[in-house]
Amino acid sequence: MMGVETMVAGVGQILLLTVALLVQFLLIVGLLIQARRRRRAEDSLRYTEERMSLAVESTNLGLWELDLGTYRFWATETCRALLGLAPHETVTQQAFINACHPDDRLETRASDLR
Repeated sequence: MMGVETMVAGVGQILLLTVALLVQFLLIVGLLIQARRRRRAEDSLRYTEERMSLAVESTNLGLWELDLGTYRFWATETCRALLGLAPHETVTQQAFINACHPDDRLETRASDLR
């Protein structure tokens, strides 16, 4: 027959194993929830980008962005065409200044587009 100490030790081990399994289960559930939220966010971002692309293409708008850390430009093909650049030509500050009306070029040069 088992002694009380042996039974208590066995129950303690079962309890410890149960707690460890519960913690693992909760971690897995947390990871699944996080993955689902991330997938939803990615789907939402993709949908938003598709809508923006459709709006930009249908209105023949050109988009550009300046990275203030590197002062490198990114521009859509439509923007490049509006600036008189080839589709894969590098967009520069000078290209933007050249696209401005002559009366506005001095003010544009003085702005913080360096």
